[in-house]
Formats: sequence, C-alpha cells, structure tokens
Amino acid sequence: MYRLDETHGIRTLGWLAPLVLILVFIYRSTDSTLTLRKEPPPEFLEVRPEWKAEQRDAEACLARAYWQIAVHTMQWKYRPGIALPENPPREFHLGPDQGGCSLRLSVTSREHYWRQLRKVWLHPGIWKKRYTWDTSWFARGT
Repeated sequence: MYRLDETHGIRTLGWLAPLVLILVFIYRSTDSTLTLRKEPPPEFLEVRPEWKAEQRDAEACLARAYWQIAVHTMQWKYRPGIALPENPPREFHLGPDQGGCSLRLSVTSREHYWRQLRKVWLHPGIWKKRYTWDTSWFARGT
C-alpha cells in the first residue's frame, strides 16, 4: 500500500500553487468582445427582381457603406443583443462622398438601411467573438 508522506505533499503543493496562480492570471487577463463581421449579411441587402444591374450594384454599394458605419460606429454605441432604437441616430449617415456610391442619397435610404440594421442586429450570426489580452486589472490591484 502506498503511503503519502509530508515531503511528497509539500512537493505537490510546490508546483500546484504556482500553476493555479498562472491559470487565474490567464483567465483574468483574457477578455472576449463581440464585434460585427466586416461583411454585411445577405439579409442586410434587399435585392428586388425588377431592379436593373446598375441599380442592384448601386444598392449593394449603399448597403456596404451603411454597413461600414455600423462596423465603425454603431457597434461601439449599442450593445449586441439589445434592440436598436426605432429612429436612426445622427451618426448613421453617409457623407457628401456617398461612400463612393453612384446612387442618390435620400432620407429614405438612410431610414431603410437603419431598418435593415435593426432587423439583423439581434442575429447571432452577424457577430464574431474576439479575444484580447488585458492585464490592466493587475496594475489596479483588483
């Protein structure tokens, strides 16, 4: 029969305690964030059969331009999993260059793409989980 003596227990504790501390440090220093995917989901772009190729291309350009606003601005303003407000915020607009699109901008296109964003915002497939390393908690002593 095997008997555990005190020296064996102390040796085990000698490597187990640092291992646990390292694992806790890694766990506390790893942060996950949900971010929008770079490309808009197919549901964001609404294609109508009566549209000619030129209009389809222009609408696709507008959809990508509005999606870029969502990626660069809206995802930091609104949290994933929480419904967006009914009306678009002032930041959700295209500038004078129209995002490089040839279609004329209008209030209705802005409202349309805001509705499209509201439709897809709650879908888990538009988000990807990103992990970051952050040890600032250690310096704060928390």
